[in-house]
Amino acid sequence: MKQLKLPLALLLTIAMAALVVSPVGANEDITPITEVETPTAIPALPVITGWLPYWDDAPGTATLVANSDLIAETMLFWWSTVGNTQSVSLKIKSSGTTLAKRTRLIGQLQAAGILVLPTITDSTCVNASASTLPAIFASDQKRANYIAQIVQLSASENYDGIDLDLECFMYESRLWSSYQANWVKFVAELGIALRAQGDLLSVTTPPIYSDTTGYWVYSWKQLGPHVDRLRIMAYDYSTGQSRWNPAVKSQGDGAIAPMQWVQRIVDYAVSVVDPAKVWLGVPAYGRNWVTGVTGSC
Repeated sequence: MKQLKLPLALLLTIAMAALVVSPVGANEDITPITEVETPTAIPALPVITGWLPYWDDAPGTATLVANSDLIAETMLFWWSTVGNTQSVSLKIKSSGTTLAKRTRLIGQLQAAGILVLPTITDSTCVNASASTLPAIFASDQKRANYIAQIVQLSASENYDGIDLDLECFMYESRLWSSYQANWVKFVAELGIALRAQGDLLSVTTPPIYSDTTGYWVYSWKQLGPHVDRLRIMAYDYSTGQSRWNPAVKSQGDGAIAPMQWVQRIVDYAVSVVDPAKVWLGVPAYGRNWVTGVTGSC
């Protein structure tokens, strides 16, 4: 049996203001109550976006469409990058996500006014091997081929742009200095190519705290002029395995997104990137921390 330590829940309490009326004597004049005009409702703002997983894309699409007054855009988690140091290609994550299905869901979302920017991840680091993308970024020809595939995908499937979530090379911190410039070059060239056909470029990254701390290889300052969206994974500070800091390997539980940590991330982000481009990823989940195990489970 697992012994669990539950994180403290944040309770949001809505306070109802009560009107207290003092007793009035029988012979006293009673001041009539003036009817108060009900204020006009504030319209909803489309300030929410999110990743939609391939295993829940159809019901998820229905939910987004039903709440399209709040949803600006969505990143369908559909595509992976596969290959080796010589060449890479784009592969759909699930065979169940057929072209017919993709076309139907894209049409439903766009008809509701929701932009569709599917996410492309890095699956070249399978079986604990290193990512092959740095080798692709370092070659003008290989980089151009990868960019051409992404641009063609966006055009052929009528997307509104592309979201990059390339995380594998973030685990190779000793090589970041050699990766950084080529990564920036790749993003800059991809941004130009996508905007040439009217599409957007979104980049999703782990947090950075300054030019030289956090996952600084992602180079927000250099990427800023070349991207339309910067999406920050400001969650999983504690995972029970590690923390969002390459230098910290301590085990254990803790807050998923402590406020001071999030504030530090945001402060740096808006100091180097146009704040209008910054989207903050927040956790809509919790964790149960295992503190001990009795018997088999």
